[in-house]
Amino acid sequence: VGQGNGAFHDLAFVTRGSTVTTVDPSGVPTTWTVTATEVTVKTDGVDPAVFAGPTGPRELVLVTCGGQFEPAIKSYADNVYVWAEPTPYLATVRNHA
Repeated sequence: VGQGNGAFHDLAFVTRGSTVTTVDPSGVPTTWTVTATEVTVKTDGVDPAVFAGPTGPRELVLVTCGGQFEPAIKSYADNVYVWAEPTPYLATVRNHA
């Protein structure tokens, strides 16, 4: 509050099927397809599944705060989650006639 919109300001409006692109330190982009979104009450804490680590299938989880700002606790009321998986690469086959 008072600092302007952050990078994830509109994260709560991302929908299933949307795409997100990240870029690694080498400049290589990865496109992700959103598989799920969720808003939870912040008092429930952060879902431990977002800290799953390097095992299992690749997954991107974006987390930010959302909902109403609660001045008494100097925080927002909710956590916003977006889960995504790598978008499959679709090879293009060219027919030369």
